[in-house]
Amino acid sequence: MSADHYSGKRKRSKQKPENSSSPIRSYARWSSLVFQMGAIVLAGYFGGMQLDKFLERDDSIITLAGVVTGVIVAMILAVRIILDNKNQP
Repeated sequence: MSADHYSGKRKRSKQKPENSSSPIRSYARWSSLVFQMGAIVLAGYFGGMQLDKFLERDDSIITLAGVVTGVIVAMILAVRIILDNKNQP
C-alpha cells in the first residue's frame, strides 16, 4: 500500500468549484432577506400592539411607532446585506 494510505491523507476528488452566483443560491439569498425583513416588521407590529394593550392606549400610536421602527431596521439590514454582497467577488 502507498504511504498516503497510512498517513491518513486522502486524495482530493476533482469536483468543480461551486458557483456562488448560481440562480438557486441567488434566489435563496434574496428570499431569505425578504423573510427576515417581514419578520422584523411583524415583530415591531406585535411589540407595539402589546405595548398599547399594556399601557391601555386606544389610539395605537405605539403600534404605528413599532411598525415604522421595524421598517427602518429592516431597511438598514437590507442595505448592509446588499453592500456586503456587492463587495464579494
